[in-house]
Amino acid sequence: MYITPAFPKLIYVLEEDNIREGSKYWYLTQLAAECTAKRMVPDYISEKIMLQNKIDENGEGHCYTCMGCRSFLTPYVDAETGQPKYYGRFNQGVVTLNLVDVACSSG
Repeated sequence: MYITPAFPKLIYVLEEDNIREGSKYWYLTQLAAECTAKRMVPDYISEKIMLQNKIDENGEGHCYTCMGCRSFLTPYVDAETGQPKYYGRFNQGVVTLNLVDVACSSG
């Protein structure tokens, strides 16, 4: 029995040139769908929807991958450069706190 590995995570972004039959990279979408059918990997991201929903302080939409746990960082603009930043943020988009452990450990 084979168990699907959780990592490394495969991300497949659906774009205009791979989402419709006959488009330039349609064959890659077919391969990704075949992979999904066998192992539930990769995850799919719609570039069109993400560009609409992930708008930074500059008013620009961005498409970027999620962290390995399928959680997405919020749009962030680096104050020093004025540029969007999605990598090197120490994966602090999602934090889990075990409140019972915090209470017991605090003494």
